[in-house]
Amino acid sequence: MLVHLAQEYCKAINDGGMPAIKSAWTYAVQEQLRSSCREAVQLYRARMNDKAMHSLPMYEDELRAVHRAAKAEALELFFGPGFREDDTECRDYRAELNRRIRQLYDHVKGLNSGHSRAQCEEIAEELYRKHIEVKLNVRGSYKDTTELMADWEEVRRIFHERTSGPGQAEVMSSVILTRMTESVNRVCDQKKLDEKAHERSCTLGAIYDGAVAYFTGAAAKVKESAAEDEQC
Repeated sequence: MLVHLAQEYCKAINDGGMPAIKSAWTYAVQEQLRSSCREAVQLYRARMNDKAMHSLPMYEDELRAVHRAAKAEALELFFGPGFREDDTECRDYRAELNRRIRQLYDHVKGLNSGHSRAQCEEIAEELYRKHIEVKLNVRGSYKDTTELMADWEEVRRIFHERTSGPGQAEVMSSVILTRMTESVNRVCDQKKLDEKAHERSCTLGAIYDGAVAYFTGAAAKVKESAAEDEQC
């Protein structure tokens, strides 16, 4: 700040005038506030790059903790020169600093959400293929939906272990729920088909038995009739 003040004094003297202490001091303060604000924003960005951007996706509470720590460091740097928080110009630059930090934080949150959703969708589909679909494609692998839901519980457990971030809940309620509903319908439809096939088999068996009995009886009657003819 003293450097800015000295520069203002020299400029006034070189221009052939007398330096106005109040205006020079105001200018120096404004320059320092601008510089401190700029450096604080740079510090916040650097901390978020180091602690967050290279670790995406993250759980929201983890990202929030990184943000708060980075913001605290930025504010400490901003107030380092000894500005008073109740000063009007200081409040203006503090508001600008908060706005810039919020803007950067929102950007990182958006990236985190995108990374999280992409990760969750990929892993959800992978787990579905490996643990559910491969068995659905083999007839008779699931005797009922109880066995199916036991596998889905295992999928849910692995999914939460391998994923993180805000995309978890969204993908659970969209991709996984959709796949779960489809698989339950497939098992139920297959069970109905098996039951109908069993009923059809029993019906055909009864018809066959009846036919055999009928033709056996008819043959016996023919034979008996032929014997009677011979006796005549």
